[in-house]
Amino acid sequence: MSIKPAPLSQRVPKRKASAYADTSFEAQKKALASALVSLRLGQGLSQEALAYEAEVERSYVSLIERGQGNPSLRVLCQLAQRLGVSVVEMMGGTLPGYAPQSSGASVFVLQEPDPESLSEPTQASTVARHRDT
Repeated sequence: MSIKPAPLSQRVPKRKASAYADTSFEAQKKALASALVSLRLGQGLSQEALAYEAEVERSYVSLIERGQGNPSLRVLCQLAQRLGVSVVEMMGGTLPGYAPQSSGASVFVLQEPDPESLSEPTQASTVARHRDT
């Protein structure tokens, strides 16, 4: 006699969707849509020309520009490369704590924070600051 395991839907509880995450996701899709349209039109490209040069379907570019597509990182990179911007720039902004490399490449590196700014002030550093003022 063999025992059948319970169906997966009964074994794993469903995660509740975060209202904040949903709102943030929709806002990011709209920001991407707006930025993509602006960048494309700024370069005088049609959706068809951008799609052809970025090697994606024109209808998919249209979906993204309407905020209905959910592009993969690969597609975002292909579009950004054709438009001559980084993926972050194409998303309409910059990421805090990140800075472009000096080579001009579209790669971002994490800037290490100053260790002194992370630690709580010690009594010696507080005394030293008061002496300097």
